[in-house]
Amino acid sequence: MRTGERVTEPNITMSTSTMDNDVNLFCWLDGFSPKKISVEWYKSNTLLTEKATMNIFESHNNGEKTFNAQQWNEGKEFACKAKHNSKIFNKTWSKCKEPVQKTPTVVIRRNLADILKGDSAILECAARDLPSGELSVTFQANGIRVLEPQYVDLPKGVDTLTARFTVPSTHRNKNQRFTCQIQQSRSIQWTSSSTENLFGKEHLNLNL
Repeated sequence: MRTGERVTEPNITMSTSTMDNDVNLFCWLDGFSPKKISVEWYKSNTLLTEKATMNIFESHNNGEKTFNAQQWNEGKEFACKAKHNSKIFNKTWSKCKEPVQKTPTVVIRRNLADILKGDSAILECAARDLPSGELSVTFQANGIRVLEPQYVDLPKGVDTLTARFTVPSTHRNKNQRFTCQIQQSRSIQWTSSSTENLFGKEHLNLNL
């Protein structure tokens, strides 16, 4: 720093954006002088060895770090640490502070139209308030998956889906308890309440 040069500390804020399965985390630094500054990233208090991508504007620095879905899910807090004029400035992004989303609701049911056609072995897995992106839908009997998952890539702006399954003939008896599960990642999934006694006696659980 040149003698007599005015020192102004940076304002520091953070934001996120998503693209495909990646999360971009931005550390915005502005209003500081002199213009020399460095940025480091931390995930759950662990220093990330990859250097930050720096974009410099007239009076605005942007430190950017991209995380894939696995890295993002593994971390609870992400910190941006900027060094300016021998002083350290920190900003932390806690996933618990992200905008609150509605909790998805998942139900498993029969559809009246299928029953009227005599297709009583078809079940629907219906959900609402889902996040966009790739999701998997699984059908379970007594807590065990009995069919291959269905994969759905939910577009932005769409938060509902319905998947249909035909119950295997080996599971069409009164001792079966059926559920369906929608999974976003290894640690994020939503499961329906169970429905049972579908085939041993008359049962009504219809979608009217």
